[in-house]
Amino acid sequence: MFGRRTALVGVTALAAVAALGACSSSTTSPTSGTPALSASQADTVAAVLTDDAEGLSDGATATGSAGSGASFSVARLPGSTPSFSTFLLCSPVRSPLPIVNSDADLVPDSVRVDFTGCLINRPFVADSLAGTIDFIDPTPTVTDHQVKRVFTNFYVQKRRIVLGDTVSNLWNGTQTFSRDSSQAQFTETAFTLVHTFPNGTQATHVRTWSSTFTADTAGTIQDDTPLPSGLRNITGNSTWTYGGRTWNFAVTTNPALHRNDTCTTVPLFDSGVMTVVATRPSETTTLTITFTGCGTYTVARS
Repeated sequence: MFGRRTALVGVTALAAVAALGACSSSTTSPTSGTPALSASQADTVAAVLTDDAEGLSDGATATGSAGSGASFSVARLPGSTPSFSTFLLCSPVRSPLPIVNSDADLVPDSVRVDFTGCLINRPFVADSLAGTIDFIDPTPTVTDHQVKRVFTNFYVQKRRIVLGDTVSNLWNGTQTFSRDSSQAQFTETAFTLVHTFPNGTQATHVRTWSSTFTADTAGTIQDDTPLPSGLRNITGNSTWTYGGRTWNFAVTTNPALHRNDTCTTVPLFDSGVMTVVATRPSETTTLTITFTGCGTYTVARS
């Protein structure tokens, strides 16, 4: 399955803009007033939010405690896959030890994973990691399927060998997942991503999102395996800051995005529509991101 996700989602979110012509097409038809986003800005935002939506599947079935060494936690880093540990050149440091699991479910009471000094080597790409992720059981005395992840200065620098450039991402914030075997819920509040472009400029995305995922086939959501095919609904708000300007986004999905687990290119959505209302003082733009097949979508600006 590694071929589906050849890079960390967050790291490639904005870097993917350079390749937008291969996965999306844009139409522009501002109806009135001054648009809050130009056509090129709209394409950049669409690429980022599409990757954000795809990234919601990561962590939904993580336990943070299974296995040993690298494999127990890195299977659900942003944008990773179960085979991710094959490429990880370190053993992340866990603390405190021994790991305590009061309710004997698959999520420990609390364990911090420190990735400082870790490297990921893949063909044509080399990543350097730093920072920590805490895996926490929100209900440590109840046997269930809930996990909270706290990112603290979790940093990934990506060196793209063929392109000869470097991009990086810095994450801070908390994500909470809960699920049964048929449906999963996701929430995050003020979750912050700072992306550094190859030219050194930065963009900051701070989002408060909630999402539900419903499997196409009931009973197919399992621990420490990728989510199956199903429908994802997203609603929430965020702010986007770049070049000294800030935009406010309101995000909804209707119809819901269909995640197709057989897709071999990201995003793994083959249908559905994400609507983004972007505002600045006296300026508004509505982006309509329509998923048309595995790895492809269109962007309409109005």
